[in-house]
Amino acid sequence: MTTTTRRLSEPVFSFSEEPQPGRFERDFEEIEEVGSGEFGKVIKVRSKKDDAVYAIKKSKRFEGPKHR
Repeated sequence: MTTTTRRLSEPVFSFSEEPQPGRFERDFEEIEEVGSGEFGKVIKVRSKKDDAVYAIKKSKRFEGPKHR
């Protein structure tokens, strides 16, 4: 049996591979935007797992000092 050791700081994939979709893209289908504000937006989504409808807040990415 062969084991591979890697540092936690090492990426799991190489940059030549396409990145895997995030959880939002994997688990939900967007229906419509419900609202938005300074910190992000709220989206009505349908779960791909149980077909239930949810509202999810998608926060904007932190862009440094201008967000303080």
